[in-house]
Amino acid sequence: MIADAHLNVVRLAEFAWSAMEPSDGRFEFGWLDRAIRLLEKHHMAVVLGTPTAGPPAWLTRKYPEALRVEPDGQRVAPGNRAHGSPKSVKYREFCRGIAEEMAKRYGSDPNVVGRQIYNEYGYALMSYDDDTKKQFQDWLHDKYKDLGSLNLHWATAYWRRRWSRTLLRKVPSRTLVRYSTTRWSRISRNRW
Repeated sequence: MIADAHLNVVRLAEFAWSAMEPSDGRFEFGWLDRAIRLLEKHHMAVVLGTPTAGPPAWLTRKYPEALRVEPDGQRVAPGNRAHGSPKSVKYREFCRGIAEEMAKRYGSDPNVVGRQIYNEYGYALMSYDDDTKKQFQDWLHDKYKDLGSLNLHWATAYWRRRWSRTLLRKVPSRTLVRYSTTRWSRISRNRW
């Protein structure tokens, strides 16, 4: 069907982590090898996507800290896309591992003409874990020095939103983060 549509490049594998690494350290690329050769037979090149947007269930069960944390403090449930936390050292370690295995296997394959690192950067990636919270609080302190300055710069008197030390300890809250969504995003995602 792809050949009939006169397409000559196909993107593969971006959500196939569990198929490539069905258990910790056990890699199965045979199915992907067959797909690449079949596409080559039909004169279609391949762009391989790293599958890091969908970490496998075995990984998130073994290392729950690899899951993002929602603003209410709950870890997201696995099984959707973008449920990994870019702040998690363990998650990044496994992301690097699967990317390296793919590079070793397909790095010199003439039919693999490109690599896609991630196609939805920013999709639901913010994590509200304790480390991100602490970094955000540190950033607030470094930038504003004290609560009076923060309240002045953020015009928190409007809608009676003045911030106190007690409220800042409760960060993240959607209300506070919205004042500096860009900074929160950078802190939350800066590990990529």
